[in-house]
Amino acid sequence: MLTRESALGGAMQPKIFPATAFVLAASLLLALFCGLGAFHSALAQSPPLAPDAPGSISGSVTDSSGAPLSGIDVTLHRRDSNGYYSYWRSTRTDTQGAYRFGVLPAGTYALSFRDQSSVYAQTFYSNALTLQSATPIAVAGSNVTDLNVAMPKAGAIQGQISYVVSGFVQSSRIDVHARVQEEWQTVASLWIEGSGVYSFPGLQPGVYAICAYNVFWDSAGDKPSESYPTLCYPDVYSSIDYAWPITVTEGLTTTDIDLAFGVEGDSATIGGVVRSSVGSALEGILVHLFSRNSSESSQYSAMTRTDAAGRYEFRWLRPGNYVLLFVDLRGPYLGEFYDDSVSYSDATVVTVNRYEKRLDVDARLSLGGTIGGKLSVLGDEKPDNAYIQLLGAPPPSWWFPLGYSHYDPATGAYRVSGIPPGIYRMRVEGRLNHMTFGAYYGEGAGRYDPEQATPITITPGAVIDNINIDLGEAGMFDGAIGGQIRAEGRPLPSARVSLYASSDKELPLVELQADAEGRYFFGGLTEGTYRIGVVDPLEIYATTFYSDRISPVDASLVSLEASQQRMDVDIELKPGGWITGRVIADNNRPAARFNVYAWYVLQNPGAEYAYGTLFPLIQRATTDQNGNYRLGGLRAGSYRLCTGPGGRFPGGLLACFGLPPRSIEPYQAANVEVRAGQTTAGIDMFVGERLPSNSYLPLLMR
Repeated sequence: MLTRESALGGAMQPKIFPATAFVLAASLLLALFCGLGAFHSALAQSPPLAPDAPGSISGSVTDSSGAPLSGIDVTLHRRDSNGYYSYWRSTRTDTQGAYRFGVLPAGTYALSFRDQSSVYAQTFYSNALTLQSATPIAVAGSNVTDLNVAMPKAGAIQGQISYVVSGFVQSSRIDVHARVQEEWQTVASLWIEGSGVYSFPGLQPGVYAICAYNVFWDSAGDKPSESYPTLCYPDVYSSIDYAWPITVTEGLTTTDIDLAFGVEGDSATIGGVVRSSVGSALEGILVHLFSRNSSESSQYSAMTRTDAAGRYEFRWLRPGNYVLLFVDLRGPYLGEFYDDSVSYSDATVVTVNRYEKRLDVDARLSLGGTIGGKLSVLGDEKPDNAYIQLLGAPPPSWWFPLGYSHYDPATGAYRVSGIPPGIYRMRVEGRLNHMTFGAYYGEGAGRYDPEQATPITITPGAVIDNINIDLGEAGMFDGAIGGQIRAEGRPLPSARVSLYASSDKELPLVELQADAEGRYFFGGLTEGTYRIGVVDPLEIYATTFYSDRISPVDASLVSLEASQQRMDVDIELKPGGWITGRVIADNNRPAARFNVYAWYVLQNPGAEYAYGTLFPLIQRATTDQNGNYRLGGLRAGSYRLCTGPGGRFPGGLLACFGLPPRSIEPYQAANVEVRAGQTTAGIDMFVGERLPSNSYLPLLMR
């Protein structure tokens, strides 16, 4: 074993074995290159040290008399950074009622205990009713013992759920709640489809409340979806605080806790009649109801339609504040919020209490106008979808908020109804082939300038058709980029040329091969900015981006105006070099199908290089079955290399050249020098846990 004195004087020890001297020299060079901290890190990983005291949690489970309970499911929950517990692991108690969770990372945990037979009541440590109120258990590399619980005999709650309203598909979540720490907390939950019997076994003796949340929809699809608010036993819609207490006794089942959705209970009702401005009833008007209670965590909403007499009604409402919106989806009537308001914020709030029926919330809708026509893109294709806006004239004015539009992508036809009388300019945005096309209604410059767009006058009851709009303009795809690829002054045939959008530096929009004269052409381009990159398939010449740049990150932008064609984007390639090496795992095993990534090191970065001194390259290599790789098409210079798992689902980095095992910071890695026309070999990387005996670390940077 080398002493401190022998290590310091190692150069003068002629009797040291050559292998030892080799490792020693490597260690000293590594210390000089990476710093003493990195050197100590490398030594600490050979072999890796086990924690002094792996975290663990253990205890026992008994019944109320102290007799051990075997086969009890014990679940461990871990608290996240938001304070919520999630499932972590589970086990069962042994014949002595004991349980244990070992090798736990530092964190805060909670425990739950459940008897599958429901003879004993579900319990949370220490004998809490809910996970939310369970005692937090801190683990930080220590053994936490004697977390013992005594499970009492269980009781149960059973009842029937039913629906007064028929013809609808029903689904309900039923919850058991308990008053814990001055708030209602959920003890257990279940989902039930349709009417039927529900049961909650395994409850601790105590006092509970039962509530259910229901969603139902029309199976025929010809009525709006609606939902009841939460219903608590027996017929309480207003608040869980009004629910009747349900007492659970040890070893007994409390029955007949029935819930019936559709009964009036203590709910409120809002209703009324919708008429035209001349007093005739309006059928089929869509009525939206929104709750407006600031204390609610989520706002309740519902919809219905008026009947032949213009009547509508919302039943089973909680006490509180509500806002109503009336919309004519098919005809010419103007939409409005109650009462005669065009905005949610200015709407009249309707307030109801328990058992109250407000059936006088009426509305009168005035006549508006309708605009219709067809949409197209460049006179040929129909948009996949469209968004229509109306701007009051002259601008600036308010965007029309209550116009309801319908667009049919099969025919390109659209219709906007319920438009207030006035003068408007119309703007349309359509999506086709994942591209957005927009224009105002009008000709010439007015198509893109609201000040010059053609105005449309709406009068009460007016129906204006044939307002057709062609999105885009002729020549918008006539842009082109082209040029010639050369290497050492000569055309480079078959070079692979890539076109990148300025916003995407990872994947090219399209790739093609240069012709026999090294020329390339990208057509069908719209106005914008692009980047061009060139790869020599033979890797004799270095991958280059316009103009003489290293990667898409710093490539110069090629700007195109509408219909512009730039045929002068020439690119000159320089001779490149190669890097070869091997990726090795523990026991000298080859690391097959690993990706090798490279960064170019800028020697004198200027202010224009906002990304720092390292530039990621698009070039990467994949190791073969023997762990070997070859990375080519590199311009002369310095590089940093790192590696990580490849394959269908690639992982993150595992190692970088010149760093201790599991160090993955390219900015701290060793430089790898590449010369034009030459191969830099032996650039090996280690992805295991233990430092190999023959040392993979670079000596004198290889």
